[in-house]
Amino acid sequence: MTIRAFIAIELPPEIHRRLADVQHRFKPLFSQSRVTWVKPENIHLTLKFFGDIQPSMVETIEKACQNLQTHSVFSLSLQSLGYFPNAKNPKVFWCGYDASDELNRLHLQLENDLLSLGFTKEEREFSPHLTLARFKELHSHDREALASAVEFDLAAMTHTVDALTLFQSRLTPNGSIYSPLKKFPLKQN
Repeated sequence: MTIRAFIAIELPPEIHRRLADVQHRFKPLFSQSRVTWVKPENIHLTLKFFGDIQPSMVETIEKACQNLQTHSVFSLSLQSLGYFPNAKNPKVFWCGYDASDELNRLHLQLENDLLSLGFTKEEREFSPHLTLARFKELHSHDREALASAVEFDLAAMTHTVDALTLFQSRLTPNGSIYSPLKKFPLKQN
């Protein structure tokens, strides 16, 4: 039996509330499209998605995460809304972060440590974001709404990153259920 796993940065409740407000603002604009909105309490910043792994690999992943505990606590600021992969065929509506050297260093070390332990390195460039919704189909009338959404001026949202969490993800008919397997605190300043 395998488990579905990923490493992420959890968000504080205040950020979850603010992101729920953003979702609430834009949901009516996509009324003609088939959209799945992420439950606000499930929104997180994924650093590494493993997919299905053997339970025996969890210990190896934990070893890489323990190496990251030498990194100090830092802050991140959410800056903008956007979509992947492109305007013609958007699949993901997201909230993106300001550039962060600390986050980039943390992510790079995680990727390199996991690579040295036998995991494959992500080929796509790291683009830190929080998934707000997934488009199954975007109706032509809603494309203009999406264009206006990415122009929306987000009020500043900053949060502290003080730990990484290894999660198990279980897919259910009612959406994904995330269960923390282990938390790895960062170094306090």
